[in-house]
Amino acid sequence: MQNAFISPTPVRYVMQFNDVPQQITTLSLFRPGTRVDNVPVQ
Repeated sequence: MQNAFISPTPVRYVMQFNDVPQQITTLSLFRPGTRVDNVPVQ
């Protein structure tokens, strides 16, 4: 995986998943050395 920088300041990252069950309300994002928990699913 390569890194890409679009701005020197943080930007919002949008991911779209189809057919996510409604009972899933949060998720965790992680990569080696970094983890973000309780990301809301909208």
